[in-house]
Order: sequence, then structure tokens, then C-alpha cells
Amino acid sequence: MRLLSDRRNLRLHSGMLSDGLLNLAEAGALDMQYTHTTCVIVGSTELYTRVQDFMPLRIAGCDVTHAPNTLLSLRNFVAVNSAIEVDLFGQCNLEHVNGAAVSGAGGAPDFARAARLTEGGCSIVALTARHGNGSRIVPRLSSPAVASLSRIDVDYIVTEFGIAKLTGASVHERAEAIIGVAAPEFHDELYEAWRAIATHL
Repeated sequence: MRLLSDRRNLRLHSGMLSDGLLNLAEAGALDMQYTHTTCVIVGSTELYTRVQDFMPLRIAGCDVTHAPNTLLSLRNFVAVNSAIEVDLFGQCNLEHVNGAAVSGAGGAPDFARAARLTEGGCSIVALTARHGNGSRIVPRLSSPAVASLSRIDVDYIVTEFGIAKLTGASVHERAEAIIGVAAPEFHDELYEAWRAIATHL
């Protein structure tokens, strides 16, 4: 969220907010006339202390924050989710690492799908391209990982190496765009894997 500190008049609607809320407020990035909404606050002791006096904030149940009618009422709603890995079709695993479940999908599908339907909205998945010595951009999701977000739930994949626009792209254009935002040392490996996959499409 620190990377958004130079923006202005941001309005937050989230399933979970953390210390980034205070960072954005201090940077003047938030619309302080808007009631920012979240289901959960998770963060530092300082956050818990200071958020009590953060007046333009509403904490509501997920039956409110994640409700379709609530999400669809938000104009210019940009849903930003993260993922453990993304494959060359644009499918996103948010739940499994090395076959073990480490998380759930949470509200990611709700927010992603609603954002794609709202006026001016879009669905973004942002992640670092590497994890340790490995790539988080993979040919196919690792087994038994599941596609927490399907390939049609995501408009953009963003890493430190750029932005892959998926909207309106063919399956081959998607793969090429996604490889383009992988860490450079994995490009050849990913292209080779995609050529093998493409022969069966």
C-alpha cells in the first residue's frame, strides 16, 4: 500500500485493513470525507491504538462488506488481490504451498468478480515474481493447488517487472503477457513450457 502514497482521494473498501491504512492517511492519499470500510483490522499495536480515533472508518460484518449489492454499488472499484502463484492461463492459486493449504480464498473471488462488473472497475492480482529462488509465475498451477481465481476473474497481473493486461487477449497472448512479467531468468523455461502446452490446445 505504500506505493499508493502519492495518490489522492483514494477510497478503501476491503475485507481486511492493516498498518497501510495509517500510512496512506499520513501521506494525504485518502479521501477523508469518505467512510472507509473493512471487515477486519489486523496489524501492529500502534494500529490498534490509533485506529480508535480514525473517524472515517467503518468496521462491518462480511455480510455487508462482501455482499454483492454493496460491492456492485462502488464506482471505479479496483480490486487488488495477491496470489501465491499464477499460471500462464491467468489462473491464480491463493491457497496452497507445496501441496499444503496455508490460506483460503477469502473474499478474493467476490471482490474480483464485482470489480469487473462495476462502472470503471477492474480486477488486479499483484505479486512478486520470485519466491526465494523460484518463480511465482508457473506454467500450470502446482498440484494439488486449486484455482482460487479463474482466468476470467483477472484483468491485470502485476509484478515488479511490469503489467500483463489479460482483458480481451487470446490464450496465447495471455501466456506471452504473463511470461513478460515473470523474473527474466525464468523466461526461457516458461516459453518452452508454454510451447509444450500449446501443442495440446
